[in-house]
Amino acid sequence: MKYTHMFMTLILSIILSGCTTPAVSDTAPTLVVPTQPLPTTAPTLVVPTQPLPTTAPTLVVPTQPAPPTKNPQTVAIVWQNNGSDGFDPTPPNAVVPDCIDVGWQLPLRDLSTAEGRLEPGQIRGGDYKAHGGFRMQTAEVDVVSAINGAITSIAAYRETATGKRSGGEVQYLIEIQHPCGIQVRYDHLKVLSAPIQKIFTDNAVVVGDDSRTTRIQPPVPIKAGDLLATTVGFIETGANYSFDFGAYDLRTPQPSKRSAEELKKMGPSGMLGQYGLCWYDLFGTENAASIRAIPVGSKEQGSDYCE
Repeated sequence: MKYTHMFMTLILSIILSGCTTPAVSDTAPTLVVPTQPLPTTAPTLVVPTQPLPTTAPTLVVPTQPAPPTKNPQTVAIVWQNNGSDGFDPTPPNAVVPDCIDVGWQLPLRDLSTAEGRLEPGQIRGGDYKAHGGFRMQTAEVDVVSAINGAITSIAAYRETATGKRSGGEVQYLIEIQHPCGIQVRYDHLKVLSAPIQKIFTDNAVVVGDDSRTTRIQPPVPIKAGDLLATTVGFIETGANYSFDFGAYDLRTPQPSKRSAEELKKMGPSGMLGQYGLCWYDLFGTENAASIRAIPVGSKEQGSDYCE
């Protein structure tokens, strides 16, 4: 019995020991949550922006380009009588070019068709003539511009072969200027080339009783060698196949065998005569010799300009 009681006690102890509840901790367990370290300062909000301008922006307004400045040599320069026995370029502020591209060319395409020459700078028919000219074998000849430049003045009038105004046939006068101050003048042209006739038509030139000129505005450009006329002189009132040709340097009075005072007393022709040139020598040595070889075609002899 004694051993039985001890056995039972042992069994009971074993059972009780297996049912014992584990000891409870005095503190609650710590929940560990993995986190990012907390920032010590508030984050800075970065907003991407354009850099602030240091100055106010310039407003660019698209515009048309300024018109190009005219080349002074392309301005239409016309030399006009200044009322004091001289000539001045207009407009007054124009830059006058040098006379380097005048382009001198014989006023006749075929010099061999001339049978006589009229000398410049002499009294002919009772009046002073600063111009010379040519007497032709036939009226049908090609007359061309002797210089580069522009047609500045023209005239149309009636005259007979004997110089009378009434009942005459139409004659044409043309003045051409280079802007440097050189001028040539043609008279007694009979049939004009089509482009030249158009200039007379466009400017409504009235056939008058004298050779007073009409100023062309604007001047019409022309080149040395351009055809002016195909017929010259008088046909209907007599056989006088001739035309006048004169050359002038309007920049300054030219050498003459007559004094300026003497020329001024001869009226407008004499005044213009102060600027007359011996045009024989303007076309080169060979052409000058050919012109001088042509017999003088008038009873008047000598020239105030030519030796």
